[in-house]
Amino acid sequence: MTAEKKIVWIGEKPIKKVNTLGRDYYFNRGEPTNVPEQVAHRLLQIKSCFATPESAQSLIESLQAEEQKRQQLAERAAQLKAEEEKANTWLVMVDGEVVNISKYTKAKLETIILAEKLPIDPLALEVPEGETHASALRMAVRDKLHAKHGIPEA
Repeated sequence: MTAEKKIVWIGEKPIKKVNTLGRDYYFNRGEPTNVPEQVAHRLLQIKSCFATPESAQSLIESLQAEEQKRQQLAERAAQLKAEEEKANTWLVMVDGEVVNISKYTKAKLETIILAEKLPIDPLALEVPEGETHASALRMAVRDKLHAKHGIPEA
């Protein structure tokens, strides 16, 4: 009879089936399982999936901490992206109504500036390189209206 050794599955799946040397072995995550020493040596070469019972608990905790940190970063990135998309919307509140100013002409934008009494001078507006005067004016009107009335919901 061959000597057996305990190893622990620390991978992501709750149950892992391994077929090696013509036999199936089933591992529950975090629980030590007896396997022949030859199989244990082979499986312990995969450090991200198998460990000895002595080192398994610390490895599982560190993997869970990494996964939790990764999830938090992904949630934060999604939240920032949603906030950025919301801030860059062309929907604004004008005269109590939500309107989309993405296609408004320069004349209509100047009318909104006068009607809402926005502190924008269309003639003294700095136009970024690669932008037209109308699009720069549209961005300025959007930013001022978002600051004045908040960002409206779609």
